[in-house]
Amino acid sequence: MVQAQTDALIAIWHVLPGDPGGAAALLKTVLASDAGAVSAWVGLAVASAKVGDGRAALVAIERAIALDPSIISSQCIRAEIALELCDYKRALEAIEACMKLDPSATHPSGVRARGLLFQIKDQVAGLSKS
Repeated sequence: MVQAQTDALIAIWHVLPGDPGGAAALLKTVLASDAGAVSAWVGLAVASAKVGDGRAALVAIERAIALDPSIISSQCIRAEIALELCDYKRALEAIEACMKLDPSATHPSGVRARGLLFQIKDQVAGLSKS
């Protein structure tokens, strides 16, 4: 388990300098040996989103959340991915989860989730004008 977490962190570092494809490949290897590595699922979600595969990103982040729904940053990432896919229902569910986990908006992801509400409002308003 510790090795899988370490490998997941190494893969996540690949995303930062701009190699999300390499990160995704490494994270899939990590997950093949430890499907319970939450950080690997989160990293795969971010890497998948960075290469433009929103559906794979959503599947990965939902696996991470199924393993540990108490991680607020995972909930916020889910909201952002869902919003990118124009899946407003999922985005709002994830934002609601963030607000329950951080009712006072003291965590950066709690603050970000509240900002996403305005983004949804703007997108929906834009759709109604079309």
